[in-house]
Amino acid sequence: MGADEKALKDRTLTHLYNAVSAYRGGNGRDGKIPDSARKFAPRLAELHDALDAAVLRAYGWDDLIGTLRTPAGDEAVLRRLLAENQRRA
Repeated sequence: MGADEKALKDRTLTHLYNAVSAYRGGNGRDGKIPDSARKFAPRLAELHDALDAAVLRAYGWDDLIGTLRTPAGDEAVLRRLLAENQRRA
């Protein structure tokens, strides 16, 4: 198997999201994460941050932008989603 084939085989969703988690946690050099996934992690994290912000804007929850992935921010989103689901039920 050539280097390109190995890189493609290592680029699984599990590896990519483990790499994003390690990148966000400051452990971007985790030896268990393939290089092909690790080098894509910053871009994937950036894309997810943009998507999260767009979804929060769509709900009108601009005040929560920048608070995600914190205990208080995550709890606020869950509380609002529960309230929205109950309102629609």
